[in-house]
Amino acid sequence: MLPALLVGLSAGPAARADLTFWYKLTLKAGEGMPNEASAAVLHAMKAIPPETVTRIRGDMSRSEAMGRVTLMDYARRQVTVLDPREKRFATVPFDEFPAAVPPPADAVEAQRNIDVYAAETGRFARVYGISVQEHAIVMSLVIPGSSGQPLEVRVDMGLWLPLADETARVPELNEYAAWAARVRGSRDPMEMLNRLFAAVPGFSQQMRAATESLREAGDAPPLKVQIEVRMTGAPEIPAGNLAEVDLELVDMSNAPLAEDLFNVPPGYSSVSAKDLQGAALPAQASGAAMSPQPAAAASPPPTPAGDVLPIGVGVTAPKLLTKVEPQYAEAARQARVEGTVALAIVVGSDGMAHDLHILTSLRPDLDQKAIEAVSQWKFQPGEKDGKPVNVHAVVEVNFRLLRTPR
Repeated sequence: MLPALLVGLSAGPAARADLTFWYKLTLKAGEGMPNEASAAVLHAMKAIPPETVTRIRGDMSRSEAMGRVTLMDYARRQVTVLDPREKRFATVPFDEFPAAVPPPADAVEAQRNIDVYAAETGRFARVYGISVQEHAIVMSLVIPGSSGQPLEVRVDMGLWLPLADETARVPELNEYAAWAARVRGSRDPMEMLNRLFAAVPGFSQQMRAATESLREAGDAPPLKVQIEVRMTGAPEIPAGNLAEVDLELVDMSNAPLAEDLFNVPPGYSSVSAKDLQGAALPAQASGAAMSPQPAAAASPPPTPAGDVLPIGVGVTAPKLLTKVEPQYAEAARQARVEGTVALAIVVGSDGMAHDLHILTSLRPDLDQKAIEAVSQWKFQPGEKDGKPVNVHAVVEVNFRLLRTPR
């Protein structure tokens, strides 16, 4: 459900100018998550890309969220979902995307215990140097529990929307708001939220009423989204949130975009939407979908068994044997962005880079390209007592544009 929700919040109809919005995505297991489940969730989160990107060009938008790539064609009123790992795609009409969330057990009896409302919280902040105001949507559902005690599921969503004068001041936000208002009838992003809950009796109607109240805030995209999920009534669940999701704008651009970004890549096979449902995508899917990478870049193998040691005191440093240069993200190339990305890695006893983390960020799309490149580097591993071991290391990836001779 979450990828469709993020697409609904950040994607919109046809724009006159090319637009790109980069968001940092943070997912956390809350203190209300049982320890065993929390460990499993934290492990799964390592495979989720740490950012989402929405690109808009003409009648098309491309959203990359949680490893999925979604192309929306507003002229044809259809959605295409890409599976880069298997090189497959599925295309469905707007009216069939996203699929509704299946209703919980006893939903018909529980519909009287459904509540959704929206309100301004009175809280203000600054995101990416832009003044924003928080608008809250609170959703709660009470359902019978297995022990006979009712369970309440509550979702608190905070949407931080730019103030009207800020939308007018910032060209990218102004352009976004203009086309969103101009062609809202082609595809209303809020309809995606309503459709998600259409199968739950009573929920869809309340969701529609709540989201309609956001119209007064204008058509600019949210610059920050905070979601907290809580469940109460189950004795095995500690007090506190089960999960927390933060989505925050880190960059935006109106630089020209390549048309290929909005097409299905060559060699992809068409399948039904059902075949793609629930498909597991690699962590690098969002960045690599339009430019196929060697298999080694798709999903680094797990770190070999053994402790990870610091270099020194009997531990030799690894040596780089094979280096793969990073590909330049097209939007960054158009914006003439240059610089260095520093990564903390573990060089395994197998000579491969594992557990890659950004230390010094340049911008999200170039950070991702740096990770993809270093994932393919090969090292002579560090050694202790003449045997290869896992060691901590820091590497740098430089992004430099070629200069045209005068």
